[in-house]
Amino acid sequence: MRTLRARHARGHDAGFTLIEIVIAMVIFGAMATAVVGIILQAQSLGVSNRNRVAASNLAAREVDLVRQEFAATKTAPVTLANAGSVTNPHPLAGGTAGSPLIVDGTAYTVVRSAQWNITGTGASACEGGSLVKYPTLGVTVSVTWPGMGSVQPVVQTAALAPDKTTGIPTTS
Repeated sequence: MRTLRARHARGHDAGFTLIEIVIAMVIFGAMATAVVGIILQAQSLGVSNRNRVAASNLAAREVDLVRQEFAATKTAPVTLANAGSVTNPHPLAGGTAGSPLIVDGTAYTVVRSAQWNITGTGASACEGGSLVKYPTLGVTVSVTWPGMGSVQPVVQTAALAPDKTTGIPTTS
């Protein structure tokens, strides 16, 4: 009799029912799905940031190489300007000019454009006027990669002024 009463007294609170287990599993599944989503989003953001850093380094590298070429000879500024827009002009080690630059398995495309900044016809140097008779070469480097999505390309610019003894005519 005693065992029957003891069993009956704790019978309703003695363990989990099937409904309680199902509800607990649904809550656990929802939480696990949210956590996995957050982890995947963080990983995607990390990959995107890594690609932007690599692209920024490639753009800075291209600007530095253009500066070196620009100062190498007296005719280099004109040669760079006449080249206009070029794609992947300076390959990485083991690469070929014109082919994508591969960094950590990602192919980057570096597009460099160079054009003379036109001297103006204003009345003062502040307006780019006739007092500014010597042109500068504007260089723009843009780096893109596959799977960018909504990420903007990395763009760097530089204005390079040739030595006044090179004999480059004004571009007005």
